Amino acid sequence: GLVDESIPALQDWEFWIRAAAYTQFAFLPEVLTKGIVLADSIANNLVKRLRGREFIFIKHEQLFKTLPQTYARHAYSIGNTHALMGAPAKGLPFLKKAFFACPFKPKYLAACILAYTAVLCRRDKLYKSLARIFHSARRDAA
Repeated sequence: GLVDESIPALQDWEFWIRAAAYTQFAFLPEVLTKGIVLADSIANNLVKRLRGREFIFIKHEQLFKTLPQTYARHAYSIGNTHALMGAPAKGLPFLKKAFFACPFKPKYLAACILAYTAVLCRRDKLYKSLARIFHSARRDAA
């Protein structure tokens, strides 16, 4: 099939995921195309991009699971973005998926704890505040 227009954003990425089931890709170290992102582009709409990424992740979850680190990275990105946007309860299931896919990655455990704390305290903005402190401490330690 062609591009799935029911996806709110990232339709091209989802098309290539489906195409990969029928062909192989090779890396070419040269730029073959260039894109233009306009001010009103979906690429500039964080909410639509998040919804698109979540839709694609769920649609292709079994495929993502075959690559645990990739699965965890995408689950974390979705969960962390929801939590940073003030919806830790919506982000927590994705953060848990990231943690269980790669339990030895401290960032995933910390994100789960931060989101769970924000949900328990019923303070949606708490995740963002705690994440800022956590990231500052990690930067200072490095």
